[in-house]
Amino acid sequence: MYAGRLCYSLFFIVLLFSCSGSKSGGEETATQQDATNAEMKVSLDGTLYVTERVDWQSSHANDVDDQIQFLLWNSEDPVQLNLNINKQVIAKGPATYTIPDDNQPNILIDLNFFNAESKAEKRMNKRVLFRKGTIEFIQISDHALQMKFEGEGSGMMERDVSFPIFGEVNVTY
Repeated sequence: MYAGRLCYSLFFIVLLFSCSGSKSGGEETATQQDATNAEMKVSLDGTLYVTERVDWQSSHANDVDDQIQFLLWNSEDPVQLNLNINKQVIAKGPATYTIPDDNQPNILIDLNFFNAESKAEKRMNKRVLFRKGTIEFIQISDHALQMKFEGEGSGMMERDVSFPIFGEVNVTY
């Protein structure tokens, strides 16, 4: 009889831990799903920053001379994305660009970030430049921007030290 109670108790404990493990897995799936629906995801040097919704009170897409200047962020998130696109790029529509090659002789695309959480000693190095890699514009128009990017970059004054950068943006404005 004692062995029966012991087996029952062990079974109950295993069942209890199994159920709590399933619940945790469900929470991870929900978090991953939220990140999938995010308007902006940026990975800088191995840290992923997810912006669920871009705050258009503090963000903008300005038409200035021959380019569109994007400032995308949410005041609750530490990373700000800055993108300056020459209107030639917009006119071409969906395309993939290789940086720095496609920025010769004139800069067509300038992608950079401001990381408020950066541990950089100099404030200027909290501004991270996308120096090398690919930028794919999936949809680009007067009211929508969907893009992916992957490559490497560094702090504004740190040309010798680079780290991986990748992410995606999907916004309408």
